[in-house]
Amino acid sequence: MHEITQDYWNKFTLLEQLGNIGSEVGRSIKAYKNNDKSFDSALFRALDLFEVTAKCWVKTHPNRVKEILRAKEEYLRLFYDDNFKDAENIERYFMYFAYAARYEKENKN
Repeated sequence: MHEITQDYWNKFTLLEQLGNIGSEVGRSIKAYKNNDKSFDSALFRALDLFEVTAKCWVKTHPNRVKEILRAKEEYLRLFYDDNFKDAENIERYFMYFAYAARYEKENKN
């Protein structure tokens, strides 16, 4: 498993962090749907990213951490509470962060 360092991850904005989590969320959902063996690694990678993101914000913005952990909880419910019907909503939630991060980056000057 690839571990991400806190110092590296702290360089990203919250939008970028959540957009990157969304990539792994999407990857794991696709693998789960296809009964692909890559599901476990995508799931664990997403969980690692949730954890390192929460650590980034816990001291300065604890309310953001609550939302991050709530999103993680909803993500895990897809697979462990037999609630896969919400997969599209979870993917959409994270996609908005990716769009916002891209917009922010393109319009930063």
